[in-house]
Amino acid sequence: MNQIHHRQFSLSVPTRRSIYLHCKETQEWLQANMNFWPPKSPDLNPLNYSV
Repeated sequence: MNQIHHRQFSLSVPTRRSIYLHCKETQEWLQANMNFWPPKSPDLNPLNYSV
């Protein structure tokens, strides 16, 4: 019973920890995507590519 109640509470009221973890996950996801593309990819820098 305590676990269920705690779960509902954490869902209705987002804690700083959950927000921090979500931001950290997003940061890691962006980093992974940036590492996936080569630095001079035309997709990332269309201006240099057109010149």
